[in-house]
Amino acid sequence: MGAQYSVFWDDDNYFHPDAVRQIREQVEAHNYPSALLMRVDFGNQFLPPLSIPPAKLQIGQLDTANLVLETRVSVHAYSQVLKGGVSRATDYFALQSVLELPECRVATSEHCVGIYDGLRPSLSYLRRMGIRSNLVYWFSYNRIYYTVRKLLQFCAGFWNAPCVYTLNDPCDISKK
Repeated sequence: MGAQYSVFWDDDNYFHPDAVRQIREQVEAHNYPSALLMRVDFGNQFLPPLSIPPAKLQIGQLDTANLVLETRVSVHAYSQVLKGGVSRATDYFALQSVLELPECRVATSEHCVGIYDGLRPSLSYLRRMGIRSNLVYWFSYNRIYYTVRKLLQFCAGFWNAPCVYTLNDPCDISKK
């Protein structure tokens, strides 16, 4: 049996229905690394970029959704982040803490498990415009529209994405 792992999924990201299965398979395929970086769709690119090794990633090239860490490693990494008083780019600084551990092995998967900020509504824009909760119906409609649009973009790009080539694609409705 492999090690126990923690994932750090933002509440504003979309994830494939089988993302946990994909993560488990990739952890096994990479022989149970201390840290595994799974990819997420970020518009016209993917995070993290495969062309950049984990040690060379910069702030903005990583998201918490990418991190799959052994539980013991995640406790260490995020305790270091908390000690440093970091409130932004915690994903980047957590990975840096992992990379500093001599016994840790970091692997990067080519598989894409979700969409970065796919659920983020334009709530801040509505607030700046002075629009409050009295437009819940309008907001709900647009959130549903945005959600469906992002899912369709993701599913349409899923087959063409260089990071994903699987036979059991959850977006392939012909199998259901």
